[in-house]
Amino acid sequence: MTNLKNFFIILFIASFVIIPTMYAAAVSWDGGGGDSLWTNPLNWSDDNIPGLDDDVTIDLDTKVILSGANGVAKSILIGLDDTLKIETGINLTIDDDIFINGHLDLQGPASLNVGRNWLRNGTFFVGSSTVTFDTDRSSEIQNSEIFYNLILDKGPGRRLLNRNAVNFKITILNNLDILSGVFDVQDLACVDLDVADRIFID
Repeated sequence: MTNLKNFFIILFIASFVIIPTMYAAAVSWDGGGGDSLWTNPLNWSDDNIPGLDDDVTIDLDTKVILSGANGVAKSILIGLDDTLKIETGINLTIDDDIFINGHLDLQGPASLNVGRNWLRNGTFFVGSSTVTFDTDRSSEIQNSEIFYNLILDKGPGRRLLNRNAVNFKITILNNLDILSGVFDVQDLACVDLDVADRIFID
């Protein structure tokens, strides 16, 4: 009886430790580290470099630079007067959505992996970068967009699509690679897909 009681006590305590980690944490840029580096933990509200469970907000009229190491986040929101710059050769992996209200700058062959949706009202500097839509979930691009290299690597039947697009255009300056999943362009009369170099379908 005592062992059973102890088991339920441990289970009760564990629920407060384990369950909160199942949900995304809100993390915002506060610049407390005194520089512009994503990799400086003191620049973040919880004094930790963002992880895959963190919903990241950059909204402090600032420029954040990801260099020297790859980065991850659950989602990212870039504020209206803010810039996120990813240096040459660096990758940022976002498990869920990216909201670009300010400026996203991919330098040279930087790379970005997006698990869900791409929503941009600001500016996107593509460089010679590669943007990959992956994870086993469908994704949307909700506006016209220009990519240098675009890769679709979803699970079977998962889609990369536009929704309710009007005069929608995706321009790919170099290569479009469809490795897995469906590239679904809706409302064909209003949609223009322009690929400058190669289309590869696996």
